[in-house]
Amino acid sequence: MHTENQNIKECSMCKKCWKNLDNFLHDDTLIFNGYQPFFKRPDKGSFLFTHDRDDCGTTLLVEVWKFKKLLNREVDFLPFKPGEDPDCDLRCAQETDLTSCPAKNCNGTVVRELIQIVKQYVRKPMTSLSGDEIDRIIDGNKGEKSE
Repeated sequence: MHTENQNIKECSMCKKCWKNLDNFLHDDTLIFNGYQPFFKRPDKGSFLFTHDRDDCGTTLLVEVWKFKKLLNREVDFLPFKPGEDPDCDLRCAQETDLTSCPAKNCNGTVVRELIQIVKQYVRKPMTSLSGDEIDRIIDGNKGEKSE
């Protein structure tokens, strides 16, 4: 049973605890890395995040249902089968593919919609950044002093 009153996540390595979704989404030490689907129960699928701190670096799995309120509407997470929709290109089976889904009649598109919303808040992994984005990050860090 899902309860809204529990913590979003506690890091198993450094023990940092995120008490609510807003704190989690605005934590700049998190990198959104992927999605592990659970086709029979999409709400039990997991979003994958790296806790990018010097003293940590663990991967966090957070169940999809915990992000449900970001949709601002009531949704049912119905079972789905990759490949059933004629527009399906099986991207939901690719853990690191966080792009929108072209399928129009698949029950899994609600999860892909959530992914797009989460991506607006949480940092992207370096591997998904364009060369220009990486250059901007590197150039921005040149003025920082190392200890």
